[in-house]
Amino acid sequence: LRRSAEIMNSFCIVILVLIWCSARCRSEGGFNITVLHTNDIHSRFLEANKRGGKCTDKDRYRDGCYGGVARLVTKVKELKNKNKHSFFFNGGDFFQGTVWYTVLKYNIVAEAMSRMMYDSVCLGNHEFDDGPEGLAPFLKRMVDANVTVLGTNLDTSKEPLLNGTDLKKSIIYEVEKLKIGVMGVVTKETTQIARPG
Repeated sequence: LRRSAEIMNSFCIVILVLIWCSARCRSEGGFNITVLHTNDIHSRFLEANKRGGKCTDKDRYRDGCYGGVARLVTKVKELKNKNKHSFFFNGGDFFQGTVWYTVLKYNIVAEAMSRMMYDSVCLGNHEFDDGPEGLAPFLKRMVDANVTVLGTNLDTSKEPLLNGTDLKKSIIYEVEKLKIGVMGVVTKETTQIARPG
């Protein structure tokens, strides 16, 4: 429940910033931006039925199938093609949740995320579950995939494995000469519920 409240607070801040940007843009000639967002994917890379289980042929014809990296990437491409000022973000918690992660750890997550066209992502508490030794190589893979990882409130200076990573405090995008700042805040409970190092 507390995590949901934090997500909603962060989402509300983003909405207020977008409203402010919208009002400012209108007074200066205007343009539209599209914000696409995912979070708490928890290694659910394959499509699922409406109950979150394996999507069978019966499900496909009856109630439909949902999610999955392929479907998500297709929709993101479609929406980004409709509006050149589109941004795709992830609020964290891509680690854990399925046998894919249990067996392949950060490798499967990095492979999927490198194909998902994110502009930037934030770390969630589950990205710290395997300690710095599980997070550092993932961050390296994100650099290689040109995915900006944000950790606005993180201090990694005392953790040797994370100290040299390319973790950004924020990123600024420029749209029609207007600067849009994006931050990624990790929940403060991470130090108690995960292994941040």
